[in-house]
Amino acid sequence: MFNITVVNVKYVRLGKHSIYIGRGAGRYTPSPLKNKFIVGRGYAVGEAFAAHREWFTDKAKRKDFSPEERLELRRIYDMAQTDEGVQLVCHCKDPNQHRDCHGDTLKSYLEYLYNANHP
Repeated sequence: MFNITVVNVKYVRLGKHSIYIGRGAGRYTPSPLKNKFIVGRGYAVGEAFAAHREWFTDKAKRKDFSPEERLELRRIYDMAQTDEGVQLVCHCKDPNQHRDCHGDTLKSYLEYLYNANHP
């Protein structure tokens, strides 16, 4: 079993199976896995996601994650294998619109790793 969902912080109650992956706002601490490409600061919504996906994919190919990024990815990977799974929580995942966010990139990468190790 490997279960990761990506949800918007406005629509869920954070629990022990939730990991915040945003840039930080209010009571939330910035995540090492935040999207560094900001909508309104040179990027439209789809462009920020595409820029993050390209940047993250390049880092993954080179295995060039910081120790903090590596630790957080490992934590998500391990939690995804529990019965409860894990929720990746951010501000950009909008349940009313069908568009990807950086959490979907993280989810896809970790699912790829899991499937490669569990044929």
